[in-house]
Amino acid sequence: RVLLAPEMYGALSYISAHETRMKRTVAALTIDTPAASYDLAGTEYTFYMNPHAAMSYTDALLLRIGEAVLSPRRPWHWKEFTPGTDSYLGEPTIRLPDDWIYSGTAVETHHNSEDKPEPVDPRSLHDLTAMIATYLYFNASAGEAQSQWLAEITLDRCLEQMQSAAATAMDAALSGTAKEASYGLERVSYLAGRGEQAVLSVLRIVPADRRDAMRGRLDAALRQIDGFRDLQSARLKAAGVAAPDAAPDSDAARIVVRRKRMGTIPLDDLPQDQWEGFPSGAWNKRVSIALYWCDGKRTLAEVKHLTEMEMGPTEFDFAAYFRFLAKHGYVELGK
Repeated sequence: RVLLAPEMYGALSYISAHETRMKRTVAALTIDTPAASYDLAGTEYTFYMNPHAAMSYTDALLLRIGEAVLSPRRPWHWKEFTPGTDSYLGEPTIRLPDDWIYSGTAVETHHNSEDKPEPVDPRSLHDLTAMIATYLYFNASAGEAQSQWLAEITLDRCLEQMQSAAATAMDAALSGTAKEASYGLERVSYLAGRGEQAVLSVLRIVPADRRDAMRGRLDAALRQIDGFRDLQSARLKAAGVAAPDAAPDSDAARIVVRRKRMGTIPLDDLPQDQWEGFPSGAWNKRVSIALYWCDGKRTLAEVKHLTEMEMGPTEFDFAAYFRFLAKHGYVELGK
């Protein structure tokens, strides 16, 4: 039922060697976290979500579990995906939904002399155990009967994210920052697409011979997402928000990136003096997110747009970075 995988490269080695078993695996949970004292400021739990290229029902599920276990005793919050340890498992070449529970210790004690069993707080360990056990048990046991509820809480989360994006765009519009308002307008539609993908991800727990029937029942949720997108977009346009003027990147529009390996590209096997100033893909979020959007079909211009929708506008030279990777054999470039 449960596989406890060794961190980072050990897990990647196992995954690549057991393709059939991985296709039958429902979900993952990254647990690289201390169990620090309740009395230390800064030890609240943080839930890191899946990358947007692999948005899943597990995001909404883990947040519901956190609310049930932690509230109101312990501060907690969620954040967008961030690279670290095994949190890459959700990315599209592996397709294993993966959220990450993390609790800070106020003072950095990771991998130093204070990283020892004595400071472990039994209350924190209890919380962590309860969340892990609930997540594992629910995912291992869930089937068609639970898929409708999962779809509904995923729908709730999607609508909240779209509402937040629209509110931020409206603030920008009414304060005279047109560029930020236009970005927000685009992001409402973008989040609608991501939310639809997340709702449809519940099909992975439905038996194969029942998926068509379940897919039909999800249409109502998808229509709600589309309707809410149209409502918020119309509201912003009525306030004078216009779609951004897209300046086509002619270079990136001619490039298609094809990945050659699963996981991130940490550059560990390349001497650092040959990195040409580019970051390691093990820890840099922007290049990791961009890599995840490369499906061998999207142009690099589309990849850049999706990365900016997920993380915000950037001046990063995506074409130069992927040409650098191709030169060293990490990816292939097509036209």
